[in-house]
Amino acid sequence: MGKCPNSVHRFATKCLENLKNQACHIKKVVKRQITQENLNNRLRIKASIDIVCWLTFQACAFRGHYERPKSKNQGNFLEMMELLASYNEQVGALV
Repeated sequence: MGKCPNSVHRFATKCLENLKNQACHIKKVVKRQITQENLNNRLRIKASIDIVCWLTFQACAFRGHYERPKSKNQGNFLEMMELLASYNEQVGALV
């Protein structure tokens, strides 16, 4: 019993090994993903708030006339976000 690679015994043994491996437990995996997603969201919000504060302090308009992805000037907010993304690789991954 269990000599065949697709046998029921091997499958049950593999399930037991997976159950014992708590690092791969679904709760821990989901918690790790949620924690990373929360950090990414906080970074995105912080960058956006910093840009809004700077544009407000400088009394600049937020958007441009033509904000399509191929335009040369997409507006102050989007251009500033690209500038921050060029300096910080974590912000760049979010843009």
